[in-house]
Amino acid sequence: MNEYILVGKTRKTHGVKGGVKLDLEEEFIEDVLKIDVAFLKIQGKFLPYFVDDFEYTNNLIVYFEDINSPEQANPVTSKEFFVRAKDIQKKETITHRVGGMTYGKLVDYSIEHETEGAIGKILDIHEFPQQEMAEVSYQEKEIFIPLNQQFILSVDDQKKIVKMSFPEGLLNL
Repeated sequence: MNEYILVGKTRKTHGVKGGVKLDLEEEFIEDVLKIDVAFLKIQGKFLPYFVDDFEYTNNLIVYFEDINSPEQANPVTSKEFFVRAKDIQKKETITHRVGGMTYGKLVDYSIEHETEGAIGKILDIHEFPQQEMAEVSYQEKEIFIPLNQQFILSVDDQKKIVKMSFPEGLLNL
C-alpha cells in the first residue's frame, strides 16, 4: 500500500490552459518538482493526477495531463496535494528549531506552554501583515496565538508539539 505525504494544497485555476496554483511547504519543493504523479484527496480517496509540467511565475503552477482548460481544472482546486512517500528524500527529523520556521506545516500540531502545559491543537494558520497567527481551540473557544520566533521554544516534528513561552494574559484576550 502506498504511503502518502501531504506537501501542500492546490489553489485556484491559472490562465486558459488549465493550470492550477499550488502552495507547497518549502521543504518539499525540490522533491515535488521531480514527480510525475501527484495525489489529490477527493471524497476521502487519494486520486492520482499525472503531472504534465510545472511553471513558476509569481506563483508555482502545476499542469496535469488531460486538464486543458479552467473548466476542467476547477474540480482539482482547493484540494490537499499529496505525493508518494518514496518520492520524497528523507530529511533529518528536527526537534528543536526556531529560525527559518515554515509555519504552515504546524496545522494539527499541539501547543504546549512552558508553565501552563497543554493549550490546544492548531486548527489553522492565518497570515496577517504583521505576523502569522495560530488559530487554536482553547477552553471550548477559538483563540489566536502569535507565531513569533521569540515565543517558540522548540518544535518536535515527531510528536507534533510546539513548545512556547508567551506573555501572561495572552490566552484571555
